[in-house]
Amino acid sequence: DINIPLLNGLDLANKIREKDKNVKIIILSAYSDKDKLLFATALKLTKYLIKPVSPKLFKETLELLALEIKNDPCKFLRISMDCLWDKEEEHLLINSQVIELSQKEHLLLKLFVKNKGFTVTYEDIMFHLWEDSYEKEISIDSVKNQVSHLRKKLPENCLISVYGKGYILN
Repeated sequence: DINIPLLNGLDLANKIREKDKNVKIIILSAYSDKDKLLFATALKLTKYLIKPVSPKLFKETLELLALEIKNDPCKFLRISMDCLWDKEEEHLLINSQVIELSQKEHLLLKLFVKNKGFTVTYEDIMFHLWEDSYEKEISIDSVKNQVSHLRKKLPENCLISVYGKGYILN
């Protein structure tokens, strides 16, 4: 909304654009004056909706947003403000610097990225990290050890423990 407390919505959208050119932004506003609309067009918004918004138009806008996200050619997955996963090169970048990962850390991070937002179980991790020796006894402590090594290279609170099950890349 343009008229949010403490910071004008257009100024907020502009600050977001300075940091990230690809984040999707929808503005809901009662303002329809030319100056605000012209400023908003420079922000490359998904949509500028003038209140009151009909449920049909709002639904269409959300569908457009979903389509844009689905077809987003962005080669990076944002893990945190300063941390990215390069999908093409399969590199972890923190503050634009490539972070060296061991082979197991790399496999583990790829597994988390593939399942971002969903629980990756201990068993999934065992299978993917020790695929060639899956028949052998791999302990949960081995999994926790690998996750601990990876956590040290990621920003704080990126990997969330799910008690008794596994982990989620937040």
